[in-house]
Amino acid sequence: MSRVVSHRHRAPFRRSRDSVRAEPRAVDRGSFARRAVFAAMVLLVLSLCYKIAALGVVVMLALGVTIWSCRTSFRRFDSVFVLALAYIADATVTSFMVSYPAGVARTVQFCIIAIALIGLYAYAQSAKRADAEALLKGMGVLCALVTAHLVIWHVLHHHLVTWKYLSDTKLILSLALMPLFGLEDWIKSKGRYLFPALLLAAFAIILLSGERKALILFCALFALCRFSLSAKLGLAGMIGAVAAIALLLDDGYIHRELTSAARDYSHTPTRYFFTVQSIYDRSDIVREFVNRNAWTLFTHHPAFGVGATGYWAWAAATYGPTGFAMNVHGEVHRIPAEGGMFGIAIVASFFALALWRALRHLVNSGGFAAGSLDRMPLYGIILLLSYCYAEAVDTAMLLLIGGVGVIVGTLPAPGRSLRARGERPAISVSPARAPVPSGSLRSRA
Repeated sequence: MSRVVSHRHRAPFRRSRDSVRAEPRAVDRGSFARRAVFAAMVLLVLSLCYKIAALGVVVMLALGVTIWSCRTSFRRFDSVFVLALAYIADATVTSFMVSYPAGVARTVQFCIIAIALIGLYAYAQSAKRADAEALLKGMGVLCALVTAHLVIWHVLHHHLVTWKYLSDTKLILSLALMPLFGLEDWIKSKGRYLFPALLLAAFAIILLSGERKALILFCALFALCRFSLSAKLGLAGMIGAVAAIALLLDDGYIHRELTSAARDYSHTPTRYFFTVQSIYDRSDIVREFVNRNAWTLFTHHPAFGVGATGYWAWAAATYGPTGFAMNVHGEVHRIPAEGGMFGIAIVASFFALALWRALRHLVNSGGFAAGSLDRMPLYGIILLLSYCYAEAVDTAMLLLIGGVGVIVGTLPAPGRSLRARGERPAISVSPARAPVPSGSLRSRA
C-alpha cells in the first residue's frame, strides 16, 4: 500500500518535469518557424522585385512545409481566406477557357501559390503580436536596402527621376510603406522627429520615382496614421515644399504623370488611337483603348467572361505583335472581361467581407486610438486596392490577394483584440468547482 501511495505522489511530479522539459522544445520550434518564415519572405520579395522566377517557385513550395510544422494550431479555413483563394483561382485556372496549355500552366501557378498561402495561413494562426512586429521590422530593413539599391542604381545611370528601369524594384516603393506605417508607434518611441523625417524621405523618393500607385498609397496611409490633425496639417505643408523642390528638379516627367491620371479620353473616337505613334509608350492613352475593348468583350460574354489571359489572347489574334496587344491594366476592367458576372461576385464578396472584418477589428481595438499594428489589416487592403487599380495581373498581385486573405482571415474573434494575442497568462486558473451535494453521483465516485 505504501508503494502505491508513494507512486501516486511521484507521478504528478514526473509529469510536471516532462512538461517543463518539453516547454523549451516548443519555444525552439516557434522560434525556428518564425525565422524560417522571415527568411522565406525575404527571398520571396527579392524574387518579385528582381524577377527571379525560379527562386520564387522554390520559396513558395518551401513555405508549404509550415502546414505540417504548424499543424497543431491549425483551425478551419476562414471565409475571407477561402474567397481569396477563389479570387486567385478565377484569375488563373479559368485559362482553360482560352486554351488547354494555358490552362495547365495557370493551374500549376495556382497550386504553387495556394501551397505557399496555406502554409502562411497555418503559421499566422500560431503567431503572436510579437511575431508580427518582428516580421515587420525585418521587412522594413529589407525594404530600406532594396530602396537604397534602387535609388543608387538609377542615380549612377543618370536617372534623377523616373526610377522604373531596374527589373521590377518599383514594387518595393509600395511594400516599404507597410512597415513604415505599421511600426509608427515603435518608430515614435525611438525619437520624436524620426517618424516625420522618414515620411518626408519616403514621399520624396516616391515622387521622384514617378510611381503613381505608391503615391496614392502614401496619401491614403498618411490620412489614416495616428498623427493628430494639427500635426498632419503641419507635415502636409512640409510635404508640399518637398514636392515643389522635386518639380523644380524635374524635366517635366513628374508633372505629366500627375496630370495624365486626370485626363479624360472617354469621348475620344476609337480611330484616333490608331493614329498615335508608339502608343505603347503612352500608358494613359493605350489603357483607355484596352479598357474599351475589355468592356466590349464583357458585353459579349457577360456570364463567365473570356477566361484568364483571354483578353491578351484576343488582342494578339486581332492586332498581332503591335502596341495594341497588351494585358488589361486595372482589375476594374479586367474582371468583367475575363471573369464575367461570376468573377465580379467573387471579387466583390472578397473585398466587402475583408474590409468589414478589418474595420470591425479596428473598432474593437480602440477605433481612432488603436495602435499602428492593429491598423495593418486595413493598410494591407488599401495596398491591394492601389495595386489592383493600375497594374495587370501578375504573381505579385496574386500573392497580395492571398496575403490580405491570410492577415484578415486570422484576425482574433470579436471582443479579443490583436493586442491580447501575445499576452496570454502563463498559468491558467481553473474555475472553482461548485459544491457537490451529498448523495450525488459525483460524490459517490
